[in-house]
Amino acid sequence: AMEGIIQHETALSHRLLTGLSSMSAARVLGDATASAHRQAVFAVELENMQPQDAVRELARRGIIIHDRVRDAFSAHVLDALSAAGAIRISLAHYNTPGEVDRFLDAMTDVLGS
Repeated sequence: AMEGIIQHETALSHRLLTGLSSMSAARVLGDATASAHRQAVFAVELENMQPQDAVRELARRGIIIHDRVRDAFSAHVLDALSAAGAIRISLAHYNTPGEVDRFLDAMTDVLGS
């Protein structure tokens, strides 16, 4: 079962990263590879948009993600990534390829607006 979960999360990560790579206003911070050796959690820096604004706009479209801003919880992560702020996208074994596609479509909409 764990091997199936790892394969599924790796495939979802690849799908997400491929979609994000086509968005010029989104940059994956840190390791931007889909691999069985990493968690399916990604920090993404956005051009011309604050993380909190992206979180709010995605929530309006029914997609829940979190921001990483310079606070006691996230400052050390942002410092390690040399970023002022980011959105955090997490995938898990219960997510579907359709949900990843829905997120990517919403991000395209949000970044274009």
